[in-house]
Amino acid sequence: VPSSVIWHNVDQPFHARRSAQLGVGPLGFGKRQLTRQRLAELMKALVASPDTAGYQAAAEKVSAQICHEDGTKLALDTLRRWKLL
Repeated sequence: VPSSVIWHNVDQPFHARRSAQLGVGPLGFGKRQLTRQRLAELMKALVASPDTAGYQAAAEKVSAQICHEDGTKLALDTLRRWKLL
């Protein structure tokens, strides 16, 4: 599903940039810049713009790549290797 990030703090700006780089949606913005108008424009860009089909195709491609990952196992293996579990 095409998506974008309205970030609040910490790592979310990174994920907003990464999502935009992957082409799954337009670059989001920080919550301090959030207005009804900006949110409406962002939603329109995701579902009803000339770029929407590209966002959908990119989201499907990323989905196909990550559906084969086992993130939980990888996280647990990493924590065990670091002797945190």
